[in-house]
Amino acid sequence: MRVTCLLCRKTYDINESDHQYLRLKNKQSNHYVCKNCNNNLQQEARSNVDYNPSILDPKGFEKLL
Repeated sequence: MRVTCLLCRKTYDINESDHQYLRLKNKQSNHYVCKNCNNNLQQEARSNVDYNPSILDPKGFEKLL
């Protein structure tokens, strides 16, 4: 499936291995955010808060996507 990142506007080919593929295929979402932009958003969000997310989930059960 060919998709365009919502933030950087680059075009990507994704398949079943991408975690957003099924949501896009089943029309549960209309927007795709590439891994690089997703990581940048997470880094920026973490820098704007006063706590470390690993404190809330020390064993790493919940991962931000």
